[in-house]
Amino acid sequence: NNNGIILSRDPGALDTIGMHIIEKKRKEKELVSLFNRPNLPVHIETAAEYGLGVSDLNLINHKAVLI
Repeated sequence: NNNGIILSRDPGALDTIGMHIIEKKRKEKELVSLFNRPNLPVHIETAAEYGLGVSDLNLINHKAVLI
């Protein structure tokens, strides 16, 4: 369940986490992967190439905080 708010000082990391959440939900509903569509979301990787954020999920320190 993703009833929450995603916060980050890194817009690339924020979009990367969000995209992976969406991808997981798409798989649950047996929808086409975001990565197998003609309009592939490339803005995150492009921003990372310009040094505007991190696009590699393995390099993002993320955690869930319950309030």
